[in-house]
Amino acid sequence: MRALIGTTILLAASAASGAAQVAPPRDTTASLPTVTVTATRAAAEILATPLAITKINVENLRSISGFGVDEILSRVPGVLAQSRYGTGDVRLVIRGFGARGAGDRSNSGTSRGVRVLLDGFPETEPDGRTALDQIDFATAQSVEVIRSNAGSLWGNAAGGVVNVTTVPSISRPTAEFQPMFGSYGMARYVGRVAMPLGPGGAVYANFTNTSFDGWRAHSSTRRALLNAGATGLVGDRTRLGVFLTAANNLMHVPGPLTQAEVDADPRQANATYLARNERRYNRTGRLGALVEHSIDATTSVSSMVYVNPKYLQRSERNTFRDFTRYHLGANVIGRKEITTGSMHSRISLGVDEAYQDGAILFYNLSATQGRGTTLTDNKGEGANNFGLFLQNELTVNDRFSLLFGARYDVVSYRYRSFLPNPPVRSDRKSFDRITPKIGGSWMLNATHSLYANIGGGIEVPAGNETDPTPGSPPALLNPLLDPIISTTYEVG
Repeated sequence: MRALIGTTILLAASAASGAAQVAPPRDTTASLPTVTVTATRAAAEILATPLAITKINVENLRSISGFGVDEILSRVPGVLAQSRYGTGDVRLVIRGFGARGAGDRSNSGTSRGVRVLLDGFPETEPDGRTALDQIDFATAQSVEVIRSNAGSLWGNAAGGVVNVTTVPSISRPTAEFQPMFGSYGMARYVGRVAMPLGPGGAVYANFTNTSFDGWRAHSSTRRALLNAGATGLVGDRTRLGVFLTAANNLMHVPGPLTQAEVDADPRQANATYLARNERRYNRTGRLGALVEHSIDATTSVSSMVYVNPKYLQRSERNTFRDFTRYHLGANVIGRKEITTGSMHSRISLGVDEAYQDGAILFYNLSATQGRGTTLTDNKGEGANNFGLFLQNELTVNDRFSLLFGARYDVVSYRYRSFLPNPPVRSDRKSFDRITPKIGGSWMLNATHSLYANIGGGIEVPAGNETDPTPGSPPALLNPLLDPIISTTYEVG
């Protein structure tokens, strides 16, 4: 749908002085580099982990436009990533998880059932919904996709995990500028700068600006995104990182068509959506800090904290809606390694806390499809996700490893109505679950392994699924709702 022409300009602030490459003698054995992943909440070898994991490196990421997450994730087995309208409005399904978040209306621009992380910080909200405003693969250095049920590690709505890392691994200062142009008014500009900061550290900044007129009527979009950070050692045993991201994203929604309308003109917009100028205008940001400290050779602790303010506006269902939200969170994880003979155990104990709240205002839609003067609803929707997990990664020998784990989650809602004399002024509801995990991995050789696991998960009703049914007693939260409980069996 979008034919792209791209060019990349690379400026190196310092020239590389390389030694001459000497070809290895014939009949020698070459050792492949070990592929490690971090979406398992600690660096681990991908072949020794009894989960289905795919890691996409920076070379593959630079070969795409990166506008929508579907462009690269659709290549991962078991992942269904489809752009609804050729823009960043992508439905994301991993082995069936996330399928219920692929509808229209309030689900536009969001996914469910799959947890998305950016540099380890959750893009997924406490109720399980994920907006992809701050995800742009042009800023990424790697993408890890866990295609196994990961509820024992990540809790609510973790039927799969997508972990996007933006911290570059560099040995010299670099700067890149990448313009891209394509059909239907596609124009995209990407800038990246980075420089080393001590051993293994970096200071970096990425900026993307994308505009697209759209293939269908009323499907234009524009997004500007800034992603920056600094990470490095503080002393001999402590690593500190500070991360910033901000996005300004406007997306028009052309809406669904009947088969007769598609046959007549597949590029037209839904007449009602067009008349109401249905759209999403999201302005979001996040500031986060991460610290990792080694107490001794076998004991370490890490912690992160973040604040994620959001200002969301939309025209939807003949109303103009204002959302002012703040998403706060933190975690603490302790790790201990124990070696007994040939067996090596890495035990992780952690706690997660995430809270989101804010004002939600509904107005009538004005004659110009903007915010009217009549306030029709005024409410607050608070959601909290607390989780406690324990995991043991046991290496029995150089071929066989086991994984044991469990997590306890409590997801709580607290809704309030600020209308004059509402039928119900406040309401609360909580869901809790213990989620287990057990798995094993057998290395066949340096490049192949067999694995199996049994795991579970929990997915609570998201915020816009909690409304009471018509005719039920007055309430702000449907008292009949229950979470989705899953159990998966996997061999691969």
